[in-house]
Amino acid sequence: MQEVYIKPYKSNKMEGKKQILIKDIARISAPKNLQNGIENICLIKPQVTKVTHFAVSALKIIEAIQKEYPDVSIQNVGEIDCMIEFNPVKAEPHPVWEWVKLAGICVIVFAGATVAIMAYNTDVSMAKTFTTLYKVLTGEVNESPAWITIPYAIGMPIGVIGFYNHFGTKKITEDPTPIQVEINAYEKEVEDTIIDTLTAEKRGQYEE
Repeated sequence: MQEVYIKPYKSNKMEGKKQILIKDIARISAPKNLQNGIENICLIKPQVTKVTHFAVSALKIIEAIQKEYPDVSIQNVGEIDCMIEFNPVKAEPHPVWEWVKLAGICVIVFAGATVAIMAYNTDVSMAKTFTTLYKVLTGEVNESPAWITIPYAIGMPIGVIGFYNHFGTKKITEDPTPIQVEINAYEKEVEDTIIDTLTAEKRGQYEE
């Protein structure tokens, strides 16, 4: 009996296709005489007109393979459930609109960061802290000690750059940035929620 190994991917995005094949959502390792045939087995023929999510279990992939090749032994070494985000029309982003969105995001982020920094400085009374620190170090009172506030203003962006591990489009180190970690965690939660919701809907259909 010939061995076939499948490695389904948890998250998949597809655009402008008439059908979803096994090779679109999983990697296949099989003898050469089976490889191409298995990869091109159709799993779904979407009949939708808008962006739609599909959940495909490893069992469905195994059943589809066994239907075409009943004499093979199949081992799953990947995900149990796959999430597919399917767009019936291939999106072609307009460069002008992309720049407009980028500019809008930059304005929002800049404004939000400015308010957050000012709110933080006010909340912890940084002005009073600088004045007190100046008095401790010099014995004099100065409401605006520039030689303390200027290094603080310079050190803050340096600290932000170091924390987020980015300067412009360049990464300082190869470690993932905090934002990448948070986005990855968020995307996993979204994928799990979509898969759970679609699976629950399927179970309801089966129970009916």
